[in-house]
Amino acid sequence: MLNLKRISTGISGLDDILLGGIPEFANILLAGAPGSGKTILTQNILFNINKTTGRNVVYFTTLTEPQIKVIRYQQEFSFFNVETFMYSVIFQDIGYLIRTKGLREGLAAINEIVMKYNPAVVAIDSFKALAGNLPSPEHFREFLTELSIYLPIWECTVILTGEYMEDELKKQLEAAVVDGIIYLYGMEEHKHQKRYLRIMKMRGTNFFQGEHILKISQAGVNIYPRWKPGLPGETAVIGIERQKTGTPGLDEMLGGGLPSATTTLITGSTGTGKSLLSLKWLMEGAKEQELGILVTFEQHPEQVIHNARLFKWDLRRLIDQKLLEIIHVSPVELDLDYNIYEIQKLVRERKAKRLVFDSISSFEIGMSDKYKYTDYLWGMTDFFKTLGVSVLLINETPGLFDIQSLSKHGVSYIADNIIFLQLMQDNFKLSRFLGVLKVRGALCSGEIKELVLGLQGPEIGTTDWNSRNSNPAAPPDAGTKKDRSTREYD
Repeated sequence: MLNLKRISTGISGLDDILLGGIPEFANILLAGAPGSGKTILTQNILFNINKTTGRNVVYFTTLTEPQIKVIRYQQEFSFFNVETFMYSVIFQDIGYLIRTKGLREGLAAINEIVMKYNPAVVAIDSFKALAGNLPSPEHFREFLTELSIYLPIWECTVILTGEYMEDELKKQLEAAVVDGIIYLYGMEEHKHQKRYLRIMKMRGTNFFQGEHILKISQAGVNIYPRWKPGLPGETAVIGIERQKTGTPGLDEMLGGGLPSATTTLITGSTGTGKSLLSLKWLMEGAKEQELGILVTFEQHPEQVIHNARLFKWDLRRLIDQKLLEIIHVSPVELDLDYNIYEIQKLVRERKAKRLVFDSISSFEIGMSDKYKYTDYLWGMTDFFKTLGVSVLLINETPGLFDIQSLSKHGVSYIADNIIFLQLMQDNFKLSRFLGVLKVRGALCSGEIKELVLGLQGPEIGTTDWNSRNSNPAAPPDAGTKKDRSTREYD
């Protein structure tokens, strides 16, 4: 059995989706509406392959376009190499030739160029535009039939681009003839335009299905595969070790600290100390030489660094020592597919062990589909478990703590551990209280104790909920009468 060889496109995200690259000698139809990125993606692939393999590539255009115009537009991209343009990256117009000389003469000229340069890849852009250059649809079918005879002789990979919509592809003969179809499309939104890529067909091989983000920058095309719930062939790491939180008294309430490689939800209303607890946890990890990453949606990194100075926390020093990294993502420009991909990539490259999202409420705001929002959270945390990374999710709740709010959109089942914070008003004074709702697979304290913000940061005080509450009601999920001191959770 012959192994299917692949040609790397040089675009890492696209190679990931194609499980290594385009199948060698395959005929690929790159389809999409005008402006979806077909031409840039095609030329990006050609220049990348020419650079990495040293082999010639040929780009046929079907609409006459002066070479100076091609250079003017394409040289803005860093992948465009002026030194190889027209030497080993050959641009040739065939539209005029076919219109004036006819199909057979045009195909003979194409064949002559291909045999002369022996390219690794041949692209025809736009293939569909040829139909407008021919007298009738029958002539186009004839051209397609003749072309299919030449393709095996050339022994090269072929990319055909065309302005096809998805429904249109079902009716086109060329869609049935080619080995693979890569479909590009975009959607207008109130904020900004998004582009997507989807593999609709790839004969003889598997591929990563679904909708993937496509972005165009000065570097060219970047593809961001949709999130994966876990890594293929890998399972979640079972956390045996306990991680210290850095907050005095909290480790005891957790039964020894947070289990490593688990997901912890810290929930509470604004001003209860959620962000401070998470920062202290990251700083504690830095003491153990564990890199921590803070993804903040609500504060700029400089603001986080400045506010930490109140407690004499030198976050800048930890950043310089490569023990802490702060990533800011504006909720206004939140693009979950892209952002999650980048965060996953960063965690893997930097081998981070602790990760904080402050807060997941921004995820919810950025998602119109709340069920999809839960899927993203579950898939994201499951992915990090396969890497042995501990994740802390901060959840903003309105008003007083309510256990029902944890189940909103299914957030509570994602968390292995849940810490809740509560404000209590006593005359003209506000006090903060903290409780541990669960630590999966371990014992934890059932007490609700005061959280004190001292000069060194948060710490657990000696005062409990009932002693400070002049009209004590049963605190949320305080446990059974049989055992209020410790509880065990699944």
